[in-house]
Amino acid sequence: TGVVGYVSDLDLARKTPRVGENPLLIRAIGRQGSFGAHAVVTNEDAEWILRENKETAFLEKFRVVFVLDPRK
Repeated sequence: TGVVGYVSDLDLARKTPRVGENPLLIRAIGRQGSFGAHAVVTNEDAEWILRENKETAFLEKFRVVFVLDPRK
């Protein structure tokens, strides 16, 4: 376990215990950081994430999964 989970397939992400019944799906628009480990999202999506987190506290509960493209 860690702060986020990583999988290579959206179907697998939906089966991961971290994900609830109604997951928030956000597509990153880029990566930053020394290892490219920081997901970059639009300002609109960032606001959506923060709004949803206020209601569910999913970030504090580490209920985040990144679906990675295995080809990259």
